[in-house]
Amino acid sequence: MAIDVDRVHLLFLFLSVSEAIVSKLYTVNFEFDNKATINTPSETLSSASLSICACSCGDGCKCFSFNSQTKMCRLYRSCDCQTVSDTGWRLYTNPTLRPKDCKELYNSGKLDSGVYTIYPWERSDPNCRPVQVYCDMETEGGGWTAIQRRVNGEESFNRSWAEYKFGFGSPHEDHWIDDGLLSVTNSPSSGMNFSTIDNDNDAIDTHCAELFAGAWWFKFRPTTFLNGPWSLHYWTNPWFPQYKKGEDVNGTSMLIRPHL
Repeated sequence: MAIDVDRVHLLFLFLSVSEAIVSKLYTVNFEFDNKATINTPSETLSSASLSICACSCGDGCKCFSFNSQTKMCRLYRSCDCQTVSDTGWRLYTNPTLRPKDCKELYNSGKLDSGVYTIYPWERSDPNCRPVQVYCDMETEGGGWTAIQRRVNGEESFNRSWAEYKFGFGSPHEDHWIDDGLLSVTNSPSSGMNFSTIDNDNDAIDTHCAELFAGAWWFKFRPTTFLNGPWSLHYWTNPWFPQYKKGEDVNGTSMLIRPHL
């Protein structure tokens, strides 16, 4: 049987180009070598090469695994950083499908404010998981991730350290997603540690979080206090001097965005 050498070379060239395309579109996670995510594959199929496996990852596919030893391919509709041992497998993800924050979503063309899924953790972080957040795509250029948001007062913000650490509420309404360990600058609370009802870190003898019924970076009587009780009379100085009492406030948000 005669072999068309030019055709064989063309096939090898095609596969090489495909591999290059894969390397540009997808990111390999070497810490996932010989491991598999805990998610159940949406499809498992035979694939002669990595490039064919990658081409199979179409609509609805968020990542894929390829086993070069068995020539098998797994497609996933969702990805998770928790893994189990699985010899020969390597995971590939498309970075454009896993935005780290609202700024990346904004840059990708998502211009409407609302709730989105982001992946803020490093993939090597054992706590890595997708997080739903509210993205403000309108304020001062857009791309802001809300770490605190209050729209109706239905969630109490007078909570424990653990609750602030792990977050509470719904990104569609009142919520807190940060871990409560942020430092603050350019305000009267600059340099202060976070205080909650069960963890007093303020600068005075009085337990401010308990006294003012909400967690915050207290230095003394607050002049900014976005986590105060949602009440007309008992919310002290939400944002002094513009807002001195709760009845002045229709809602609050604390937003973060990368400098670049």
